[in-house]
Amino acid sequence: MSEWARMRIWGPAAVAVAAAFLWGLAVGFYHVFPYEPIRQLKNLVEGDRKPAERPMVTNPAAETVALGDRDLPAVAADVVMAGDSITAGGRWGELFPGMSILNRGVGGDMVTGLAKRTDEILAHRPRVVVVMIGVNDLLSGNTARQILPVYGSLLAKLRAGGAQVIVQPVLCGTRCSDEQRVELAATNRALPALAARHGARFLDLRPDFDDAKGVVRGELTWDGLHFTGAGYRAWQRRLAPAIAEALR
Repeated sequence: MSEWARMRIWGPAAVAVAAAFLWGLAVGFYHVFPYEPIRQLKNLVEGDRKPAERPMVTNPAAETVALGDRDLPAVAADVVMAGDSITAGGRWGELFPGMSILNRGVGGDMVTGLAKRTDEILAHRPRVVVVMIGVNDLLSGNTARQILPVYGSLLAKLRAGGAQVIVQPVLCGTRCSDEQRVELAATNRALPALAARHGARFLDLRPDFDDAKGVVRGELTWDGLHFTGAGYRAWQRRLAPAIAEALR
């Protein structure tokens, strides 16, 4: 068979294969026809099943870092600030001069990690524990339904240890995606009732931090997540009266 004859046979076939491939990509990515008929046929056979929720993500590295706190002197403190890197970045001794206050923020920590270090926190015999935790859970894909039971266990342990607890909402700037922000909102909606159930106080910082879309304002965060000095000052102004009331 001549080269010209082979081209006449295989040329249109190659074009047809390429076109079918590109059309398949368009169906999968852009849901063009016949995506909907295929989806409906699949659902008739299998049912319109939602994707399964993946297992809760933890951060063993943050938990390992937190183990080092056990080797520090168990000095008494009136207030312990408990949380992740947002808490860790606070100059709490300067923000609350003259107050006996300890920083137990651990970068990358999650609700599960903080729940595991309640014994170390309570070893300082704090009168007040201030909690802000959960943003790393949301950034890692954990859902409100996964976070809240562990958060409740954390609060129960702290209250059983005799501390008054101040719970604060999860705050996030532009670092959180729209999907993560849905779970953030669901978590924050549930936290006031969860705090009340465990005898803790919910202190809502969102009016001081969030814009109309529920995103931390740009001047209060330097990277879309962690706070600037102005952010910590805004936090201190709202937190100071709550701590003073709890210590009375």
